[in-house]
Amino acid sequence: MDHTMMDHSKMDHGHMGHGDMGAAACSMNMYLNADIKNLCILTEKWHITGVWSLLQSCIIIILFAMLFEFIRERIRRYEAGIGAIDIDSSQAGTVSSERATNRTPRAIRQSQMIKAFLYAFQVAVSYILMLVFMTFNVYVMAAVVIGAGLGHYFFNTDPASIGSKSMACH
Repeated sequence: MDHTMMDHSKMDHGHMGHGDMGAAACSMNMYLNADIKNLCILTEKWHITGVWSLLQSCIIIILFAMLFEFIRERIRRYEAGIGAIDIDSSQAGTVSSERATNRTPRAIRQSQMIKAFLYAFQVAVSYILMLVFMTFNVYVMAAVVIGAGLGHYFFNTDPASIGSKSMACH
């Protein structure tokens, strides 16, 4: 088709789909850095453009790391509660009939499902924290560590459990 005779004066060729060319791009570093601009966390939508957005992001990351510690503590308490029922059930002479009947196969499956869900949620949160940490930004890394420490302080009620589990990806 020959388009030489067509009138193109009313067509807008201004941006041609390159509207984001002027916007700052995310920087991705594979080394420690202290950048406070053009840092993206997990996705391009979570874009740090300055001190204020970095501060807001660090607060969110601290809360997320605290959530990880909260989940760990809930799992520990849930497992301790299930363990106490199992111990009581194994001591037939000291068990009330009501507690002994609580551990039917259906109840066991249900407790396994709850433990599996909590574990999967914990793994998901831990991997997200690992990816956040891997921005190699010292402020973001500090936020993860501070959140883990605060979460451990506020949610860990068993002083004997210090060092029993480390914060790991999985």
